Order: sequence, then C-alpha cells, then structure tokens
Amino acid sequence: ACVHASIDAHVHETGRAGVRETTPTSMRGHAPPRATISWPDVLGSTHWAGCYNRSTAPFLLDGAASVRAMGARVIKVALFSPTTTYPWNSHWTSYKTVLELAQHPYYQALSQMDFSTFVLVAYSTIEGDNNNYWRLGISPAQQQAEHDQFYALTTYLATTYTNRTFVLQHWEGDWSIRASYDPNAPLQPQAVAGMRAWLAARQSGVTDAMRDCAAKGACRSSVLHASEVNLVMSSLQSGAHNIITDVIPFVALDLVSYSSYDAQGSPLFGNALAYIVQHHNRTARSPP
Repeated sequence: ACVHASIDAHVHETGRAGVRETTPTSMRGHAPPRATISWPDVLGSTHWAGCYNRSTAPFLLDGAASVRAMGARVIKVALFSPTTTYPWNSHWTSYKTVLELAQHPYYQALSQMDFSTFVLVAYSTIEGDNNNYWRLGISPAQQQAEHDQFYALTTYLATTYTNRTFVLQHWEGDWSIRASYDPNAPLQPQAVAGMRAWLAARQSGVTDAMRDCAAKGACRSSVLHASEVNLVMSSLQSGAHNIITDVIPFVALDLVSYSSYDAQGSPLFGNALAYIVQHHNRTARSPP
C-alpha cells in the first residue's frame, strides 16, 4: 500500500494503546487526568513505502519531517529493503548486516531527530532478502546468527543515542507465517516451530545486549523487541489458530504489536487488546 504518513494503529505495550504507559500503578483501573498523558509521546505514525515525497530531502527523512511536523514524537519505519521502501532523493549503499544499514547516514540522521520512540521493522541479513526463511525450519547456526545480529544492533542503538526508546519488530506475523494473505490458511507445524525459534533468537539478542550494556553502565537508550500480530479477532471470536494462540504464548517477548486492521470499526477492539494481554508471555523488561 502507498502510505506516506499513515496513522499507526499498533499496541506496543500489551493492552495499552501507544508506546509508553504513563499512568501510575495506583491509578490503573481509573481514568487518568489528561495532564498525565503526553499524547505526542503516545500516538505516532508510520512512514513506509509512500507514493510521493514533499521535498528534495532523502525520502526517509522527508517523511519523518512530516510526521514530526504534525506533532508526533513516535515514528515507525522499515529497517530493511531501503531502495524500495525509501527510494526518492536517496543513495543507498550495500550492507552486510542490519547493523550496517542502521549506521547509514540517513538512519543516523533519523535517530537524531526529535522523536522519543522509534519502531523499527528490522530483519537480519543472514538469508539475504528472504526474511521468512524460518517457515521451512531454522537451524541452530541460523538462530545464533539472528541472535548475533540483533545483539550488535541493540548494542549500537543503546550506546549511540541518548534518551530514546527503540522497538525492534517484524511486520505482520500472521501473513509471514502463512506465506499468503489467506486468513483461513492453516498454520503448518514446521512454520510454527520455526517462528517460535526465530523470535526467541531475536529476543535473546536484544535481552543479552541490554543486560551487558547495563552491566557496563553504557546504556544511553532503551531497546525492546516485539512480535507483531495481525489476526486476533478470529481467534477471539471463534478460536481460530493464529500466531496469538500458537506462537506468542510460547515465546517470552518484551512487547506485542498489533496491526489492527481486522478490528477496524469493531466494538470488540478493546476485547482484542485484552486477548493479546492474556496471551502475552512477558519478559522481565516488559513495560507494566
């Protein structure tokens, strides 16, 4: 889809719209005063594969400037396939790892902009552009390589930038695991096992990097890892097998992201969020 700066309808903290919980524990269950919520740090926008640009700036930065101009301090971008996701006014160089891509001057400039939270849809490069190779299984060597690339990326983000939150996630997992856009396609056992191991490897890379960074007193920013679900309503309403039922409960994850097109306009959207909370296998670093 051609989207320059579409509103992002994700849940980056399980059960709470937005990215950062601002309500004190003692107030949960009650409506918080408006003054306790910094909306620019809660509501954000996606800039990904747009159909037009608004300036002569590199397209990644052109769209980011539009997001910031509308007041948001939360942005979601792609950290893969930059020549197709951000083509205009841009010179992309080759890269061997996701860390090398994050170190490109355009991503460095983006990370220095006045945003509080960056949601990065990121993949390792261990199988080239085949981001979903794990559907056919994942070897111990591939799991280690996933861990190592996410460890290096996390270390770089946490120690290079100051007072930022970075969320590393993949794109809509219910399509990824099916290799199609058919919501009724059954989940294959090999793909389920592969996704569980793949997510665990990515999460362990982030967890280990943040642990080591904290032990050295070197952390300047926070990095979290999320898995993105996009078929929740069918599981909620009819018990259908999706990654929210067959993958998410079996892998400890910092966060769960919800691409909530399946709940648009539904009075059960809140129920869908609660269902995600119920199935989230939290880590020690999962936000409250």
